[in-house]
Amino acid sequence: MKTILIVDDDQTTRNLISRILSHAEELAVITAANGQEAIEIINKTNIDLIITDIVMPVMDGFELLSYISENCPEIPVFVMTAHDSPEIDSKIRSLNIAQYFIKPLNMDEFKLRLFDELESGAEGQIHGIGLVSFMQLVEMESKTCTLNIRSKTDGKAGKLYFFKGELTTAEAGELTNEKAVYEIVSWEKTTISIEKLCKKQVKEIAQPLLNILMEGIRIKDEKTAQLNIGKNPLKMKPKAAQTNPKPVAPAPAKATVSPEASKKSEIAQQDIADRARLANALEKLTEVVEYCIFDPNDSVVKTDSRSGTTAKVKPSTLFALSTEIGAHLEFSLPISFMLNTENGHRYVMFRYKNNQIIVSLKSGFSQIGFLSKLKLIKI
Repeated sequence: MKTILIVDDDQTTRNLISRILSHAEELAVITAANGQEAIEIINKTNIDLIITDIVMPVMDGFELLSYISENCPEIPVFVMTAHDSPEIDSKIRSLNIAQYFIKPLNMDEFKLRLFDELESGAEGQIHGIGLVSFMQLVEMESKTCTLNIRSKTDGKAGKLYFFKGELTTAEAGELTNEKAVYEIVSWEKTTISIEKLCKKQVKEIAQPLLNILMEGIRIKDEKTAQLNIGKNPLKMKPKAAQTNPKPVAPAPAKATVSPEASKKSEIAQQDIADRARLANALEKLTEVVEYCIFDPNDSVVKTDSRSGTTAKVKPSTLFALSTEIGAHLEFSLPISFMLNTENGHRYVMFRYKNNQIIVSLKSGFSQIGFLSKLKLIKI
């Protein structure tokens, strides 16, 4: 028996979802009218999935998500909101939440995704809500608050100030503004607490939040890669001293290899290893429908057995176009870009070392969530 908790101050919504889910076997439904009631239930009952609204009295969805992030991050979270616009929809697609829905709910789609989540369990899903997702949610809902962030690993603390959804400034030790955000985002395990006010409403951070988060993730991955360099080096045992060694016949002369040829061979072997690691990582992610890896000349060098349309694309042309467009933007272009086609397919394109990659994602999965899980620098 699996238990779902529905949190919404609107009784009609609670009753509607409860009635639809009540027809499912081996499924129990519990409801709460606000975040405070939900926390009391979570502390007494084993919950398998939470469906919560954002705007509620007593304790809103942000405070509830903060509690879930700190105390039970393994629980999948479905978030509902009544806000609906092209801009909001675009931001929703970048959230690292299990699922996000606009009211009024499309119940057929809602049920399909909910049961997929319950059946899949933890494998391949993004559960709870992380700091990056939480910050994007605060922006999307135009919330005024201060996020107090603490690292569980080393006790470091920082503050993120939001005024009407805009990140005005940040603090982490002696760091401020963008540098403070990069530092906070790099912390592996964090707790989030909320103050319902913003004492620093003057905007000191000029860049859009998405740009800052992408840069913070990149810096975090680079730091991790640097820490991994030189770990567990192979130690050679010292050779025992030889007494009266026998004369050794000179080895036959080896064929000389030019430094240029040797370098090309090393690069080719490294490319093969990179592609193998990348393909292995992609095949572990359940949101990936198909993928195709190209070399710089648009030749297919590795693909999965399902790949069809992705192998027919010329990625260098698309990357060249994105670079040209990026030159006219106020801020630098992200490390990837995404295309949505008429047939509903979503393609994410990105570069990894000497490779160009195109991945088709399942419906409902975001570009940033996918790239965050992939952790390119760690491959």
